[in-house]
Amino acid sequence: MKKRVMCYALLWGVFLISCGQPGGKDQRVVSPDGTVAMQVYVADGHLGYTVAEEGTVVLDSSVLQWSVDSTLLGSAVSKIERLATRRVQDSFPVCGIHDYSRVDYTSTGFRIAGARDFFVDVRVYNDGVAFRYRIAPGEGEYVLNDSTTFTLPQGVITWGQDNVSYYENENVERLVDTLPVGLTFGPPLTVKYQPQGLYASITEGGIDRFCRYGTGSDS
Repeated sequence: MKKRVMCYALLWGVFLISCGQPGGKDQRVVSPDGTVAMQVYVADGHLGYTVAEEGTVVLDSSVLQWSVDSTLLGSAVSKIERLATRRVQDSFPVCGIHDYSRVDYTSTGFRIAGARDFFVDVRVYNDGVAFRYRIAPGEGEYVLNDSTTFTLPQGVITWGQDNVSYYENENVERLVDTLPVGLTFGPPLTVKYQPQGLYASITEGGIDRFCRYGTGSDS
């Protein structure tokens, strides 16, 4: 049985756009070197996605869904409109053993049409995928819930800790097939894919006024 791992939010910073492209119900974003791909699709009115790396299923069919005000976004979807695709190469100074960090990714934006339109911004790197949800300014007041899912394939090994109060606990190794229903993980969750030997991590970043234990959410 496939396991669904819940996360509160995946958010990141500035999104760069260029020209528009046709839309539909099935869209694919590929990394600059062609090894990593994220598929965004509509099935039975629900917005979903998968992630693969050179033939390895990293995330199986999963759900892109969140609630703003009283509306569940990602359900009753009628169309995915591709707004932009662009390769981004950049570098910026960092503290640590390296002076600069360099990024290289494919940047794409989607307008999701349904009961209430919203946007999904996607970045696909040569070694990872990032995405965020976005609504137009003035289109919403409160983010009530993020019900995004991350469906791991059978047979993978996970390392994670279940303390979501202050995120300090032992990371326990578990086979995904043995994870009990309702188990909570505090990010990051580390995953090993067998027999490929590929490792992945599910985490969050660039959070702005939307976290698990805040007094309000308006981003």
